Amino acid sequence: MFNLKNRVYNVHILLYYREALMKKICFFIPFFLLMAGCAASSFVKADPDVDRSDVRINAPLIIIIDKQIRDSFMVPGAAKNLSISNYRKSLQHALKVTFEPNFQGIEFRDEIPGTGIYLQVRSARPIQEQFPSSISLNVQYRIALGSDGEERVKIEKLSKGNFQAATVFQMQQLLKKSMESMCEDMYLEIFTKKENLAVFTLKGKQYEMATKHGKQRIAVMNFRINSGITKEEAQYITDTIRTGLIKTDMFDVITNDKIDEMLKMEGMRQALGTECESKDCQINLGRALECKYVVVGSIQHVFKEYSISVKILNVSDQRYLHAEEITVGEKNKLPDAARKVVELIVGKRI
Repeated sequence: MFNLKNRVYNVHILLYYREALMKKICFFIPFFLLMAGCAASSFVKADPDVDRSDVRINAPLIIIIDKQIRDSFMVPGAAKNLSISNYRKSLQHALKVTFEPNFQGIEFRDEIPGTGIYLQVRSARPIQEQFPSSISLNVQYRIALGSDGEERVKIEKLSKGNFQAATVFQMQQLLKKSMESMCEDMYLEIFTKKENLAVFTLKGKQYEMATKHGKQRIAVMNFRINSGITKEEAQYITDTIRTGLIKTDMFDVITNDKIDEMLKMEGMRQALGTECESKDCQINLGRALECKYVVVGSIQHVFKEYSISVKILNVSDQRYLHAEEITVGEKNKLPDAARKVVELIVGKRI
């Protein structure tokens, strides 16, 4: 009996010392890594602090993290190497926190989608920067912005880290801060540069009109009406559409006075007439005004409904580029319908 108790006691002693030894080993592992010139960092929960834009894009943002971005790798340094793991998960979290408030959700995919807007992260390579008694972590990143399967913009930058680590225990914080700086930099590149933001706010054809060819000159003709709409009301709706087009910053909009002046000229009156409702007349007027596009349309009152129909005529090829129609139940809702028509015509997602 005594021997049995003694053995049990010895087992407890062994278990106690083994547990104490394991705690010491775990405690000294960081020091061993540091002495060996290697520090480890795993998943980090970055929380980028961006100066949030008030632009809200009514579409989900699809994010593709390139397969070449590895999940675990070593970042070489003069004093020690930094071993990183769970990098893709950390990057995914940081991007979601950064961009989600400005979009209708975030979707992560493996391939570039055929439809919708996307941000592709092609590389995000951490680079150590050595200081006398500490290190900082910068990130060299490359991203591409696109919509409907078409790449529109490429951005390549070095994001400077704003945190310096002096001990091995700060490696997690070092990676966290470097990711936050990178995402904050990406956000600024997209939301403070009009040509980059246009990738997400304008659809394909409209994006090309706005960015590849500069502002295009456009004329908005007075809309045709029927007996349920007065000329003053029609003029107000037409002016609302002109104002909406000006606000898009995509077009050089010809004023109504300029159009009237052209129509009142003797030669133009004989050639076009005063109403200019035919397609040929509208094309000739567009050419005379040196316009790329002419907006034509009508406002109708049928039964108890009011409708606005709008078409954009391409003067050069004499084809209608776009057409939209909105119907409302009350006359006082026509101005809002006119603004909505503008959004549909120019492909605004905001």
